[in-house]
Amino acid sequence: KEKGYTQLEISKICNISRSYYAYIEKGIKTPRVQTAKLLGEQLGFNWIELYESQQELNKQQQFVNS
Repeated sequence: KEKGYTQLEISKICNISRSYYAYIEKGIKTPRVQTAKLLGEQLGFNWIELYESQQELNKQQQFVNS
């Protein structure tokens, strides 16, 4: 919403479902590189951040599960 887009609008731009986009937002799913680049372009962030944040979540989950 910060950029004025709804989940549905962004998902259409990126050719993904709204529910898949919601999973990306929550850090549950990691998009393909092409999708990450489109998201970054449309929302004004470095697409690499999606992968860096996912790596951090994975580390936290491994710690909790050990």
